[in-house]
Amino acid sequence: MRMKNIQFLSVRITAIISGSVLLMVFFQNCGKAGFDSQNAGGIDLSSKTSVDTTVPFAFEAAFDEISYNSCAVATLAGHPEFYSIKAGAYSSAGVQMTTDFKNSTRSQAIIRTDDGGPPSIDQVKLYLASTGMNKAAAPQFAMRTRTNVQQIRNPGGTVPAEGLDFITMLGSLTDDRWMDPIVRYSGYTYFFSLAPDANRSLEATLTYNKDEGTSQGLRNDMGSNGMFALTFKDPNLVATGARVPPNTTDTRMAYGKGYLPTFEAAIAPYTTALEGTAAIPNVLNPNNILTTLREIDLTNPTAASGKTWTCDPNRRYLVVKQNDAATYCPPDPYSYMTNASYRAEYELVRRHLKPEDWQVSIRYRCVVPKGTTSCYATQTAAGAEPLIEYDQTQPCFQTVSGIPYGTPRPTKYCAQYVSFCNRN
Repeated sequence: MRMKNIQFLSVRITAIISGSVLLMVFFQNCGKAGFDSQNAGGIDLSSKTSVDTTVPFAFEAAFDEISYNSCAVATLAGHPEFYSIKAGAYSSAGVQMTTDFKNSTRSQAIIRTDDGGPPSIDQVKLYLASTGMNKAAAPQFAMRTRTNVQQIRNPGGTVPAEGLDFITMLGSLTDDRWMDPIVRYSGYTYFFSLAPDANRSLEATLTYNKDEGTSQGLRNDMGSNGMFALTFKDPNLVATGARVPPNTTDTRMAYGKGYLPTFEAAIAPYTTALEGTAAIPNVLNPNNILTTLREIDLTNPTAASGKTWTCDPNRRYLVVKQNDAATYCPPDPYSYMTNASYRAEYELVRRHLKPEDWQVSIRYRCVVPKGTTSCYATQTAAGAEPLIEYDQTQPCFQTVSGIPYGTPRPTKYCAQYVSFCNRN
């Protein structure tokens, strides 16, 4: 790619800013890089404690941003900035009380008040913390099986590990540090100021990126068997157990939400700026961009949750090597921050790509890791730095077996991307 192409890219994207102010076959060859379900055993889906089944479940949780980072090499281990999936609630989601529970507390048969009026916040909290249906519920994030929400999915079907395969967020929602703002406010709470620093927000990451085969396996598996799931931990079940409605026998059901993703070899803005809007990816490009996300209500898993997600094609950010940054992803001028649309996009991207870890260019729709670890292999077998094909219309090479490259095989590695989806 020549410098004049970069200048062309700058002109196209700057104009936009100012105007506004391969495949399932490969998975068969990945062996243990594939994703399998880990059966939690023949667990009883009902709570082991005596609960009043007439009490509604009190909590509803939701994310409003999910991103996928396709970087995948062995050297990324221990570097949390190179996550695979990151989900969080930042402005229009979080945790709130369900309408059913709020309505139930207004009954004088449930919480009696002297004047017959609505119960106080303290009365609701006292009642909520005492109900077996809700006690010690905590949000949990994991990849789970669509047909059996109690099953965690991970490479090779190994025993799920806390903090790796399933992430418990916040804390017990009947602990006052989390419960008080949920009860006190009518909408979502997404920041809990009285909680410990690491448990103040609904945010979690899953990381399966030791090699391209593992990442390819994740994408293929999520397209048919798995889903990202936001459920609620039940202390009366095994550590991975998702809390379910009383007398549930349908293994697809739980309290919470499922997120069904689609990954494709889709055109990113960087390539569009180089090749035009009619550009299509070369057939050798991997399906490493998150393009759609469908949210379902796990209490009724055949139905949508009522909320929709947009995976904006303009939020497909190319990952550029540090040594290529000056040519392919130079920093944006600070003056761009005067543009409201630019600031809004910058804030959204920075939720997941922190300033200490990533250089971000909104103008070029690209990002560069700041540390010494690279998204790409540090060198080829011959000892030279690998070349990366940043233009998706050109053939490229993956370190995944079974791809019919033909002769000669492409000499440049396929580019990786961070793609974002947001709840409407």
